[in-house]
Order: sequence, then structure tokens, then C-alpha cells
Amino acid sequence: MNDLLKFYCDFGGGTTCLVTLDLVEYRRDPKNLRPKTKWVGERTDEMFPKYQAWIHTVNRRIAETVKRDHSYVIQTWLKQPHWQFWIYHPNGDQKLVAEADGKFDPAWLGR
Repeated sequence: MNDLLKFYCDFGGGTTCLVTLDLVEYRRDPKNLRPKTKWVGERTDEMFPKYQAWIHTVNRRIAETVKRDHSYVIQTWLKQPHWQFWIYHPNGDQKLVAEADGKFDPAWLGR
């Protein structure tokens, strides 16, 4: 089994995103489920809908792989910041739990 999940999306114009999850690290500390994200290029407002659809797919796959719920905050990069807090279930379901305008503060999660 591959211990590194990788998800890659090319948004065009030289902008890409790579999300990785080290399953060895996750198994060592199951409470610390933090995928790593690496962007290359400039994000644009027009890319956001494609990003949001893609990141939902990524997070559903992560929940399915680890066989437990996975939470993720989607923070817009638009001029008017907005965030959404999602829960992804191993069966493929997802639920929007909270959202608000402004920047999301990770301290709200105790991080």
C-alpha cells in the first residue's frame, strides 16, 4: 500500500495545487489529520469554483481512505474573504457545518 496520498490539479495558466497526506504520520497520531497543500502560480477568482469542486473530491477520498470523518475549512482567496467548515464522511457524504465572512482563525479549532 502506498503510504502517501497525492492529489494534483492543474488550473491552467501555470497554476497548480498538490495536496498530500502522509498515512504513516496519520497512523502515528490519528488526531492529527492534516493534509499538506502546495500551490504553484497565481490563484484567480475565476479558479475558485473549480478549486472548491476539486477539494471536495480530495476530502471525500481522504475520509474514505482513513475510514473516519474528516473536517476541512475552505477559505476563499477572493476580495471578500469567506470560509466554510465541512465534515466529510467515509461513505462519501459531506456536510457544511458552519460558514461566515472574513478570515478563518485556526485558533477556533485549538490549533
